[in-house]
Amino acid sequence: SFTHSVLSAQLRGNLLISQTRAVKVCMHIVQAMYLLFYLRTPDSKSDEVARNAQRACFQHQAAVLTCTFADPTQVFSGGLDRQVHHLDLNTGSQSVLGEHEQPIRCAEWNSAHSMSLLRTFSYLQFINVTSCTDLLITGSWDATLKLWDPRIRQLVGQFQQPERVYAMDCSFQRVIVGTAARHVWIWDLRRMAEPEQRRESSLKYQTRCITAYPDGTGAHSL
Repeated sequence: SFTHSVLSAQLRGNLLISQTRAVKVCMHIVQAMYLLFYLRTPDSKSDEVARNAQRACFQHQAAVLTCTFADPTQVFSGGLDRQVHHLDLNTGSQSVLGEHEQPIRCAEWNSAHSMSLLRTFSYLQFINVTSCTDLLITGSWDATLKLWDPRIRQLVGQFQQPERVYAMDCSFQRVIVGTAARHVWIWDLRRMAEPEQRRESSLKYQTRCITAYPDGTGAHSL
């Protein structure tokens, strides 16, 4: 497979950038200062948009599969090394927050910015979401969803999924997870005893990408 060929090249020490391609690009929702992307190599890169320059590059032990902003300078990433990495763009420091039993495919940050967005969209019935903001959410091929609180550097929740996690997004208090076998589960972070909804994708093939509506009312998948 493509990933295996890249990893084998990396182990031989002769990996070329032309052998890779960017598989995710994201920008911070409030301050569009930095563009974050990763390649299917053991690197996460952050580019400073205004200066058109690379701000930082972080090494991983294996291919990176996902990354997300917590704030304009704090980043989390995960991949085939099964570890949740915390990356600081200001200091260049890198630490491990935790790990999964299998590779980490998805990482999303559920931010307190939702509070201001809720007022913007006038969804006052969702206003009590303080307890489920500022959490890192990771989904893995070990068929689990994990919730992390970086402020105390601890795992605060682990939830079984029906299959390997391939796609995920969050909006306000809801987390939408797409797994193998075309399952789509919707979770409410305020009530995690069981999924809010269990669905089977209407798509013919495996769900590879899920994007939640900004107002939290639904999602697109492909």
